[in-house]
Amino acid sequence: MADSTLDSELFVLFDFWPGVARHVSPANMPAAFTTPVSTAVFGPGEKICVWNDGDTAGEDGYATFIYLLMGTQNSAVAVAAKTFCAPASATTPFTIGNNPDADILVHTGSPLVAVALSAVTNAYWAWYWCGGVCPEAVVSGLGGNYVTDNTVAIGPMSLTNCAGDFMGLGVTGATTEAIIGMSLSLDVA
Repeated sequence: MADSTLDSELFVLFDFWPGVARHVSPANMPAAFTTPVSTAVFGPGEKICVWNDGDTAGEDGYATFIYLLMGTQNSAVAVAAKTFCAPASATTPFTIGNNPDADILVHTGSPLVAVALSAVTNAYWAWYWCGGVCPEAVVSGLGGNYVTDNTVAIGPMSLTNCAGDFMGLGVTGATTEAIIGMSLSLDVA
């Protein structure tokens, strides 16, 4: 079956990452928020929460971001804005990747998910969207369609391996699939 899409305003992510997010206003976001860096500026796993103003873009609601290290990304799919990532191993939870065949999510059903805000290079630190509504008013590049496996229905979602070795959204069913969020709509066939 061919892949499909789901609009950013039609799902929310659940934040299962450890730690408590500190609230910041959109005007006080970290400097160069969407620019990855080779040397960490924040602590691994640090989280912030911001209100997404639906009058500007997207839906009203809180969005949570987490600071993570990109490990070795999938050689078939470069990490860019809207790329889903998951922990690369059980021993380094704050190091992530986007390989659905190798990252820990596939093997354990881990509910930890992070969405890239921009292109990220291997061994670079960056902020990722990890919970709440899509923060389109804060990061305009996150708005629009996300890849699905053409099975998304209203209700729980998981990460799945879509065409081209790409992590996308799917229904939650198998024992190795953890709920990562809720869909408010069917995906577009």
